[in-house]
Formats: sequence, structure tokens, C-alpha cells
Amino acid sequence: MKKTVFYTELAFFIGLALLAFGTSLTAYGDVGISMVVAPAYVLHLYISQFLPWFSFGVAEYVLQAVVLLVLILVLRKAKWTYLLSFAVTLLYGFLLDSFMMLTALLPVNLYLQIGAYIVGAVICCSALALLFCSYLPPEAYELFSKEVATKFQKPVHKVVNVYNLCSLALAVILSFAL
Repeated sequence: MKKTVFYTELAFFIGLALLAFGTSLTAYGDVGISMVVAPAYVLHLYISQFLPWFSFGVAEYVLQAVVLLVLILVLRKAKWTYLLSFAVTLLYGFLLDSFMMLTALLPVNLYLQIGAYIVGAVICCSALALLFCSYLPPEAYELFSKEVATKFQKPVHKVVNVYNLCSLALAVILSFAL
């Protein structure tokens, strides 16, 4: 019997592309978006009115740069993998903007949008599963939770839940403020 080989690098890049695609589909759906990317989306919607180049992808890597800086302050140290994580964020932002341009070509249709949202949510979940199969550095959002959980010896799922709730609160605050 031949042994199956699973290439985690390939899974990582497929997962990253699928995550960007799924996020663009949920944004097109216009019925909600992941609480993790919601603050960047709110910033994009507001700032792009004045600076048209401030895309969703740009908002993502600006906000993730802030997350990395907060991580460095919380842990009181920086690692070279944080720079790699930011490089992954830049790639994700580029992919997200590319998929956002494609989904912008789709017609405004409630049924299509609801279907796109559901498919996008499923794609995002599948993409995250692929990303977690890899040893490559994740985006800042995932890296923050992982590093904080390790440093303070807390269960990762609890840190992720707190991080997600903080993202949700930030998105709500930004929505009302802007």
C-alpha cells in the first residue's frame, strides 16, 4: 500500500486563498461577517470614503500590524516569526482585495447573497482547518491567541474566545463611532 503524503505548505497556501475567498463571499452576502475581520471591514467602509485606496485588504494588514504590536507589548519580546506572520498578512490582504474585486462583479440579488454568505462561511471554516494543519506562521489574529495562550498557560480555545469577543466589541464600537 502506498503512503499518502500531506504537504502542509500546500495546505497553508490553499487555506489562505480559500480564507480570502470565503471572506469576500461573506462580505458580498452583506448579512454579516466574521467577528475577527469585522473591525477591519468597518474601518475599510469608513476610511475608503475619503481614501479610495484603503481597501478591505489594506485595512486587514493595518489592523493586523496593530495586533502584532500589541502582542509584542503584552509578551515584552519580538520574534522573527512575527515578521513572517505579517508577510502572510500582506499576502492575505492582496488575495482578499483580488477576490473582493471579483465578487463586486456579482449582481445584487438577495438569494444569491444569502447563498454566497453560507458558502463563504463554510469555506472560511474549511480554510482555517487547512491553515491549522501547517507549521507556517499564521496571520496575526491567530498568532496572537496562540502566543498569549502559550505565554500565560491558558487553553487556546478560551484565549480565542476572549479575542473574538474583543474583536466583536471593537467592531461594534467602531460602527457607532464612525
